[in-house]
Amino acid sequence: FPKKLFFHTLEAWCYETAGNLVVPIAVQLLSLLKKSSTREKFWPIIKQSMQIAGLTVGKTILDAALEKVGTSLEKIDEHYEQVLNEAHKINILEQYVDEISLTKKQFASLVKEICKAKKCDRLVIFVDDLDRCAPENVVTLLESVKNFFSVEQCVWVFAMDSYVVASYIDKKYDGTRMDGNCYLDKIIPEQYHIPSPFSDDLPGLQKLMDRAFSPFNDNMPARWKEYARTPHVLVPRRLIKSARKYVEIKQLQTNSGIGSSSNDMVFALILLYHSWPDFYRYLTTDDEKYIKGVLKHFASSDMQQNFGAINFPLPESFQKNEDLYYFLQLAFIKQLKTIDEVQQSTTEMIRAMTYLRQVGLP
Repeated sequence: FPKKLFFHTLEAWCYETAGNLVVPIAVQLLSLLKKSSTREKFWPIIKQSMQIAGLTVGKTILDAALEKVGTSLEKIDEHYEQVLNEAHKINILEQYVDEISLTKKQFASLVKEICKAKKCDRLVIFVDDLDRCAPENVVTLLESVKNFFSVEQCVWVFAMDSYVVASYIDKKYDGTRMDGNCYLDKIIPEQYHIPSPFSDDLPGLQKLMDRAFSPFNDNMPARWKEYARTPHVLVPRRLIKSARKYVEIKQLQTNSGIGSSSNDMVFALILLYHSWPDFYRYLTTDDEKYIKGVLKHFASSDMQQNFGAINFPLPESFQKNEDLYYFLQLAFIKQLKTIDEVQQSTTEMIRAMTYLRQVGLP
């Protein structure tokens, strides 16, 4: 039979400096309980969650042993044997395991109390924007709550770009056999991927883009769907942001009376800036030879002579980026067949860059 759900949303990136998600989640859940006496019952979970999620086992053992001996970390060399013996005697590791188990039980009790107060069958904790957190913090945030994934009546939902998070995990465990996608498969076994915005499942994106372009619907870029099929560009939020920036520049051109630039050229450059800002800066120049020298890296061998004799250095990572290569070919290079067409396109790109700088792009 259908379950009655209660949703609670947490934006992970707002709390990444805290080092864990347990504490902010627990605090926010406690605020849902109206009776102060009931809330007081669960306040101990805050302190214990901070200890469990915020400290490593090694540091917990060391701190406890140092306190028993009555010395500090700076003087540990003088009392090394004594600290080692004390750490063994106080059984701090067993205490640590017991505290994890107790905290999990307290969290389960809190969830049960929330469900009772909200008259629902399950509490759904919706964690958003994990992929916006710093790479070094993502794994820490995930691990801070993984012990609570099996709590009864509680469902965890993470809204994130799994490819980005997987790459962060790869970076943290670089040099090991750990694979980011396998890590996510283990810690988050049920995964659902949003289909392409151009599939029949999400017709709303076309409406959103039409709305973003609405002030200049008669003057909108004709090839925006074609550009957006590049996998890295295919992000609804990025597309809508680019459409709004496009409208901004068109309004500037209309209000100031300055000359216009190709709609498709302007929109392609905006998408390039929002998708690959590190590469975009290599094109922000009024030097035609420089721009040709940069684009020449992405032209086919039989077309490179049309871009001039000068080769400008470019990081190898850009040349190996298949998404970037595909987009540059599609938007700026593929249609150029002659030297004159390359020259005309370069001039148009410089003109469009001038307009973009006037509305706040580099």
